[in-house]
Amino acid sequence: MDENAPNKHSGLMCPARLSWLQAQLEAGQGPIIVLAHHHMLASGFEGMDEIKLSNGLAVAEMIAGSSRCQMVINGHIHRIIFSIFKGVAHAMIKSPCHQMPMILGKGASSLSVAEPGGYGVLLLDPTSPVLHHVDVDLPSGPVEFDLAS
Repeated sequence: MDENAPNKHSGLMCPARLSWLQAQLEAGQGPIIVLAHHHMLASGFEGMDEIKLSNGLAVAEMIAGSSRCQMVINGHIHRIIFSIFKGVAHAMIKSPCHQMPMILGKGASSLSVAEPGGYGVLLLDPTSPVLHHVDVDLPSGPVEFDLAS
């Protein structure tokens, strides 16, 4: 197998989509948020990093170079992960179903653990967008807090 060829489960931004993205980054002046499935940067989960966006670093460079992107949000790994690349926040969120086990380093991309699922809620604000994470396996009744403490 060609070392530079993407794995069959990897993502790839083809030239047409790269041109489209570049045009969108240049088209306006306001802030933007990019949503993607495959992660662009290394996560520490080697099995998942083998199937990240195969030209992800070049895409992340393009996005950062635009100076317009506030945040890149993706899933794919099914775990909450946050990083910053050249001033751009990269956030990953959990899946509503199974999650990637917290085993950094070597491991297959097919690993899965039955942890509570979740989803994201993005509050759009031109100054400071906020990404919340909501677990789906919350307690069935209200949680009481002792406010006197």
